[in-house]
Order: sequence, then structure tokens, then C-alpha cells
Amino acid sequence: MIRGEVSEDQQALVTIEIIDAEGHPRPVEVVLDTGFTGYLTLPAETIRRLGLAPVGRRTFELANGELFEFEAYLASVSWHGRLTDALVLRSDSEPLLGMTLLWSSRVTLDAIAQGEVRIEPLEAMASEAVASKDTPPIMKRLLGRLWSFVKGSFLLLAFGLAFGIIVIVAIGAFYYGVISLPLKFGEILTFMGIWLAIGAVLGQNKPPAMPLMEYLPRRIIVYVCCYVFFFAIAIVYEALLDRGASGGIKVKEVFGLLVVSLVSFAPGFFAGQDKERNQ
Repeated sequence: MIRGEVSEDQQALVTIEIIDAEGHPRPVEVVLDTGFTGYLTLPAETIRRLGLAPVGRRTFELANGELFEFEAYLASVSWHGRLTDALVLRSDSEPLLGMTLLWSSRVTLDAIAQGEVRIEPLEAMASEAVASKDTPPIMKRLLGRLWSFVKGSFLLLAFGLAFGIIVIVAIGAFYYGVISLPLKFGEILTFMGIWLAIGAVLGQNKPPAMPLMEYLPRRIIVYVCCYVFFFAIAIVYEALLDRGASGGIKVKEVFGLLVVSLVSFAPGFFAGQDKERNQ
């Protein structure tokens, strides 16, 4: 528990220990200010004596609503029996202890001259709220940016690996599908062109005036039926052109037809969608 007293001029004063540049605890008397949302303010002489490290400038709103820019320093404060990082603002007024450092503490005082002031931790909230408030804003931003960078890099790497695997598998499947078909190069190009045109035509269908959940199943059924129909025609066409000794279509040839038709149908379908949106 941190103890202090109420002064004659009605200020709640407590003495806290701030660790100086050499690692020694130094007592500093501060005024409790519940209207100050930061950690601490200290005069320039006290900051110089403690040897605090500067961390740039911070903008805070004063009691009159005016925005003011303060020089900021990082300090280590002995708070409820442990060291806590705190952001210190340089101010020419008296040292202030704000709500961020007081957060998750119970403050009680006797509002009389030389009345006792007590600051004690709220045990029920110490494990969560105090831990969150112990990290100064500058550290929160740095850690947040570092975590965002690591997370973004991991997701980008995972997406790149997944995309690369899909591309490699698709190219391999397409290559196998092409070489498994007993068709000439010109016939394969014609076959792909037909599927491309089918996909583009089906992709240009505009949604009717009905709920989306009713429209999608019907559209998907139509696409699947059309695809199966044209795929059956392609199988018959390939079987008639089969030049093998078996006289029948092979499983690998069906797979080849499936891969080549899908690879041709999908770009046509999405190209048709883009054309519809651009109209």
C-alpha cells in the first residue's frame, strides 16, 4: 500500500519511488490528479536529476480544452511492490500522478488537513487490467506494429505457399490432361475455345428479381447441368476420335477432358461476370 496525506492547501500528496539512470530508487512527492489521464508529470530539474530517457513529444488536452505538446520520457516506477514502466511528461507545474498509473487501484483519503491518503491494488483486477495499463502507450504501439508485421508476413507467406502449390498442381494436372487426350494441338485449342465461350455466355446471366438464397441454388444447378451436358458431348466426341487399339475411352482421357474443360470454362465464366459489371 502507498500512503500519503492531504496538505493544508487541499492537495492529496503521496511519495513514490522512481528508478534513476544508475538503478537507484529516488523518492518523489506527487499530487494525485484524477483529471490527468496520463502517468506522471515532473519538472525539468527532477527529470534531469533522475536521468530519464527521452522518447519524443506527446500531445495532451489541458483542463481548459487547449491541446499542448509535452516532452516525454520513460521512467521505471516502484508501484505496488513491483517495477512498472511509466510515461513521464515534462511540466513546469508541480509533479502530478494521473489516472493511467492509478488504474486498477483503490484510492481512499480523509479530506481534512493532514488526512491520510491510501492507494492499494484491486486484487480482483490486477491480473488483467493492471497488466494492460502497465505498458506505456509508446510500447503498446511498437508491440502492436511488430505483431501486425509478423502476422501479416506469416499470412502472406502462407498465402504465397498455398497459391504456389495450387498453381503447380493445376499446371501439372493440365499438362497431364493435354497429353492424355488423343487430340491434335489444333483440336485441343478448338475444344478449349468452345468451353471458354460457354463459360462467358453463362457468366453473363443477370440475377432475376428474387431473393439471393433462392437464386443461387437455381443458378448453380443450371451451370452444373450445362457443364455435365457439354462434358458428355465432349466424351462422346473424344471416344469417336479414339485411335487406340482398345476401341473405348480410357479413364485418363476422361480426366484429361475434365481438367481441360474446367481450365477453359472457369476463365470464360469470370470474364463474362466482369463484362456484365462493366456494362
